[in-house]
Amino acid sequence: MNTDTMALQASYNDRFNSFEPLLSTSEAAVLLNLHPVTLLRWAREGKLPHLRLGRKVMFRASELDAWCTAGYAIQKQRVN
Repeated sequence: MNTDTMALQASYNDRFNSFEPLLSTSEAAVLLNLHPVTLLRWAREGKLPHLRLGRKVMFRASELDAWCTAGYAIQKQRVN
């Protein structure tokens, strides 16, 4: 292998290893302590970040965490 091919392979490996697995609706519901139907309704209404893969709705844990953090900050500001 030449150095260009090795560099390309290393770059590919870095991107592949940093790929975040997607959560199913049931996995995300457990993570957020919500009923799966509520989670799907909020996704359909655009209230929380999600991805559609055909008919499937999938979630990234990092986006759900950011969504929870932002939501908590908004609620905290309203109370004060």
